[in-house]
Amino acid sequence: MKKQAETLAQAIEEAIQSRDLSARVASLKAGLSESAIKHILRGTSGSPKVDTLARIAHSNNIPFFVSFDAHGFIPGDMERDGSHLVPSPNTSAQILDNAEEAAWVGLWRDMNEKQRRMALALIQAAIDTDAA
Repeated sequence: MKKQAETLAQAIEEAIQSRDLSARVASLKAGLSESAIKHILRGTSGSPKVDTLARIAHSNNIPFFVSFDAHGFIPGDMERDGSHLVPSPNTSAQILDNAEEAAWVGLWRDMNEKQRRMALALIQAAIDTDAA
């Protein structure tokens, strides 16, 4: 299992790299200056706003979840939702029930987007076969 990122900057950098994006492309897609995202990646931006992090995640198809006292938030669309962060529709699903579920989440986090789509298709096929 891949080691968990130790800093926010490391997590963002890994997510961007896993999608074969440069910091420049990721920043442009998020509507940010290239220097803004580079400051975040270097850890020199102090404390980036959650809104900014949500914009980076949303515009680059990076899963993003913020939890505050068991209330979860996910990236929203500014035009549609009026905010870059909206309440998660199923916050309770974000809480891991046991070690097996934690192992599944760990595997999921280690996969790239192509691997995730393939895994979902295989699992859905197994469920469909079982139901028939």
